[in-house]
Amino acid sequence: MKKTIISLLIFILSSLIVFAEDTFFQYPQAPENLTSLTQRANYVVEHFWDKCNLNSAFSSRAKMTKAFHDYITYMQFASKDTTLLSINKLIKEVQNKPKNMLVLAQIAEETLYGDSAIFWSDELYLQFAKAVSNTKKLSKAEKARYKHHETVLTNSMVSSITPNFKITTPIGKELQFDSITAPAILLFFNDINCTDCRLAKVRLATDINMNILIDRGVIKIVSIHPGDPDEEWIAEASNYPQNWVVGACPDIYDLFDLRTTPAIYQLDDNHKIIAKNLNVDGILNVIGNINF
Repeated sequence: MKKTIISLLIFILSSLIVFAEDTFFQYPQAPENLTSLTQRANYVVEHFWDKCNLNSAFSSRAKMTKAFHDYITYMQFASKDTTLLSINKLIKEVQNKPKNMLVLAQIAEETLYGDSAIFWSDELYLQFAKAVSNTKKLSKAEKARYKHHETVLTNSMVSSITPNFKITTPIGKELQFDSITAPAILLFFNDINCTDCRLAKVRLATDINMNILIDRGVIKIVSIHPGDPDEEWIAEASNYPQNWVVGACPDIYDLFDLRTTPAIYQLDDNHKIIAKNLNVDGILNVIGNINF
């Protein structure tokens, strides 16, 4: 069964290349002696732009976007090393024309980072954001968006150590995040006006197993409101569990990737990010399987 599925995937990948109509330029076709899906995808990704004149290709934004979408589709079957090498090669060839580099980053944002992305990939998109940030002949205004993306993704990637930041508690006390310690931390970014956030808060707050772990000092939930500690938030914060750390930080969007709301990060005792964009179902299922 597994071999059948792999063979089907290889056929689909080959068909996409051979039968694709109206492509902007000739896509590469993997040699017949490459038989595995990864090998064939690696070849296509490595040679994808060989037949593309990158000096003139950006004259058609729509066609270039379609080609980039296809490029990313093949990447999903390729190895990480091949993918990163291919992206770095593409950036190197485009970066000598700063305006083209900016357009490429915009296409990459739409494809890998934005709401309409084929899939989210912090690691891949970060390469394009960094490239714009490092392109000298672009203005500060043109770079600003991508410098911001570079900062928040660097801070928010799995295995990164979270930056320190200041939060204000409902009683007006200021805390440094670095002072908050526990073997495991759930960093729960939520907005008081967000319905999904309210539901997530209730489910986390009322889960028996979660509260056992909190009371034993195994887990600490740190709830962050991405806004000012105004009267509305202070009133709402009174409904949050007493065994949580609750605070507001209006500058948090400058530090973390908060594309989803709520956003839940899992940290270890050194504030290293273990996982991000967690959903409450997954968290509670894991905790529910712990043998108390």
